[in-house]
Amino acid sequence: MKLIFFISLLFFIQGVFSQGVPVDEIENQLEMQAENSDQEIEDDSWIEYLNSFRIHPLNINAATEEDLSQFRILTPIQISNLLRYRSLLGNLIHVNELQAVPGWDPALIRKLIPFIRVGEYQFSKEKLRQRFQNGEQFLLMRASQTLERVSNYDDSSASKYLGSPQGMLLKFQYSYGKLLQFGVLAEKDAGEPWQFNKVLDFFSFHFFAREIGLIKKLSLGDFQVNLGQGLIQWQGFSNRKSGNVMMIKKQDEHIRPYRSSGEINFHRGMAITMAKNNWEWMVFASIRKKSANIILDSLSNPFISSFLNSGYHRTAGEINDRKSVKQFSSGGKISYSFLTGRVGLNYVQFNFSSPVQKKDDPYQLHSFKGRRLANWSMDYDYTIHNLHLFGEFAVDQHLNKAWLHGMLLSLDQRVDLALVFRSISPAYESFNSSAFTENSSPINETGIYAGMSFRLTPFFRLDAYTDFFYFPWLRFGTDAPSLGRDFIFQLNWQPNKRLALYGRWKFESKESNLTEVEEPTKKLVEQGRRNFRFQFNWDCSKKLSVRERVETSLYTSGSTAERGFLLFTDVNYHLPFKPFKFAGRLLFFETDGYDSRIYTFESDVMYGFSVPAFSGKGVHYAGNIYLKPGRWLNKTGKLKEGLGLWMSMAQTIFAGNSGFINGNDKINRKQKTTIRIQLVMNW
Repeated sequence: MKLIFFISLLFFIQGVFSQGVPVDEIENQLEMQAENSDQEIEDDSWIEYLNSFRIHPLNINAATEEDLSQFRILTPIQISNLLRYRSLLGNLIHVNELQAVPGWDPALIRKLIPFIRVGEYQFSKEKLRQRFQNGEQFLLMRASQTLERVSNYDDSSASKYLGSPQGMLLKFQYSYGKLLQFGVLAEKDAGEPWQFNKVLDFFSFHFFAREIGLIKKLSLGDFQVNLGQGLIQWQGFSNRKSGNVMMIKKQDEHIRPYRSSGEINFHRGMAITMAKNNWEWMVFASIRKKSANIILDSLSNPFISSFLNSGYHRTAGEINDRKSVKQFSSGGKISYSFLTGRVGLNYVQFNFSSPVQKKDDPYQLHSFKGRRLANWSMDYDYTIHNLHLFGEFAVDQHLNKAWLHGMLLSLDQRVDLALVFRSISPAYESFNSSAFTENSSPINETGIYAGMSFRLTPFFRLDAYTDFFYFPWLRFGTDAPSLGRDFIFQLNWQPNKRLALYGRWKFESKESNLTEVEEPTKKLVEQGRRNFRFQFNWDCSKKLSVRERVETSLYTSGSTAERGFLLFTDVNYHLPFKPFKFAGRLLFFETDGYDSRIYTFESDVMYGFSVPAFSGKGVHYAGNIYLKPGRWLNKTGKLKEGLGLWMSMAQTIFAGNSGFINGNDKINRKQKTTIRIQLVMNW
């Protein structure tokens, strides 16, 4: 059946399409993040930034290091080479001149062309009052619902959903380029009731301004803080191991406005950055309520047993835990920049209204306990010629240590090398942190990562990495110190700007408890995952493009083995200068169980996406239509004012099952169907 399905898709493609689009690096990053954390990813800020650059391309002659890092595919050496090229030779006169910048090959430039332009540098001197005029306004309204009846709405137990099955999102934003941005957001997830403060479940506000005298950045309301390499604080998009083996350094603004519907990873208060000469200072303070499980001890004193990071408030228990804890956080950063590098000192602290007390499980022996947590760190980066060094050394309030150091080196025009060394004490404690580690947060890990990128020919590139790591203390599901390793080999072929192919082999092995035998002390057994992926992208014209992927998985644990298979075809149809776009996906999957599941990134309506895990056996198809009522593209490609309407539907049909469970959602049907309608207004 797999072979027949695959051959039929190939005939369909060959009969219609002939070319493709470049591989999306960020999608691959998110797929591997979902695989490692197995958590829902809600931060859509990276889509907003890319979309803003698509509408208003970045002037490459005025771009700063922070601006260039927002593309998520440029290494510090590539950014440094461009800045050095501009300082030595002046402004670029054409985009094609980027080929003269060391490390900027044609494949990379083609990925950036839709988001950049070459123009004269113009320093904006508008006062703050003037920025409230002639800006761009954006209004988004989204509604979604699962058509099949979820049994949780009819359940009489504590897991019953108390709200309606509709999900709602409302977002308004005003922007005056980079200099001023503010907006509000309100959201309700499916199953959540409407009565929270007589509005939707989650409400967010942000105000962000730049270049106000000595104030470089000012943020009010909701914002994110990113410090160093993420050992003490990182809330923005976080680079992880992926097929882009050179993307090992975390690069982002220290403070940035929070505009996503995720309800967890942000601060609420005020942050300010000031700069003079080579010095820069940043401070922030935040007070917000968080959802947590509160338990009374034997003396009736409350303590926090766990924080709830799902963002859902549907059942009586989830509603009772909603905003049950006050969190006060503050911190800052001072850094000094010089010609070839930068050094900075960072501090962050958290205070909770009730003490934290985790369970007495052995693996949580070193977990944070108490009301207050503080962290300090020193970070640096240094570039000399084709070598870039960076790192961070951190301690918590008990002087438990964590450090991470990395190196990027261009050996010649065809070979690049990346190295990361990290060591985090089992007793090290931190909140809102995310570093380049195997664990989802920096704790209990020592490891070394090595990656190399070989440009074999102008059309072929081989990327590979190996990562060896050791967990010196117990982990969840692992009752002893354990080892692990991870490898990737990826061969990319891009003969022209319309066709791109790659093949990837990924292997990961970790030690975990042997669950087949019930014993007081669990024996460790090696658990391995092997994935092979082949994908090609064709972009035949301005109207049609296609992407196809075949992926297999093999999971082994002791004498147990599970296999998985996934195949999908994506089709995009767009008539230039016409108010219509269509995107569709047809996907087939078959796995022996959940351990052999396969993750795929799936686009939805504008600013909407998901990274679902497919397991079992079935077919999934999805489609979305974009219409612009009263809004057309003129012949220069510039968007006129008006409306944008998205309609999407996705359905998963399982074979041989009477029903399935998706997280907490129990559906007594063979299929699950989700629809979304979104209206966007720009003026």
